[in-house]
Amino acid sequence: MENRWTRRDFKIALTGGILLFIVYMIGAFWELLVTRDMCMFFMIGYLMATVVITPMMMTGKFGMGTLVFIPYALIGLPLEYYMEWILDPVLISPFAAVIWSAIGPIVGFSADLAYRFIPKSANDRTRGVATGLVLVTMHFLIMLSALTFLYTDPLLGLEHYLNALGFTLPWLLMNGAFGGYTAYALSQDLSAPR
Repeated sequence: MENRWTRRDFKIALTGGILLFIVYMIGAFWELLVTRDMCMFFMIGYLMATVVITPMMMTGKFGMGTLVFIPYALIGLPLEYYMEWILDPVLISPFAAVIWSAIGPIVGFSADLAYRFIPKSANDRTRGVATGLVLVTMHFLIMLSALTFLYTDPLLGLEHYLNALGFTLPWLLMNGAFGGYTAYALSQDLSAPR
């Protein structure tokens, strides 16, 4: 793949970013209306991995995983600040809202690093699956850190996040791997000459 970013690459990133935002919204509504006791982030691993890794595999551009998370971060920052600092002040400082918004791009960057440093001898299917596993694992760990350190009383958020961990963590990892495989399959189809 060529190193120069094209307009097509940015369109792919923006499309992925919009789809990722929709995935997060579906997850939020699912948590509020259906699961209630289970954190949404465990339920969206498949879709998140598929939406983030497909553009990475389609373009081969380093930084694509990070860029796909930018709409999430830009839209999320004012919402996080308003909801958890102004409306219900539970964050340790207003800067915590900035950190929350940076979580997505950091997770995307971890996927970029994984995709880049998985040995070139691995086939694309393996690269997709491994990148999916790294993506959801880093998402889990970074979210856990944020819930632990960014709140004045982290216990409630941690209790909700870690509820049924014996089921939800394997579920998340399995779905991240399947999402990476789906991204591989989609990228083969979407990148094929027409």
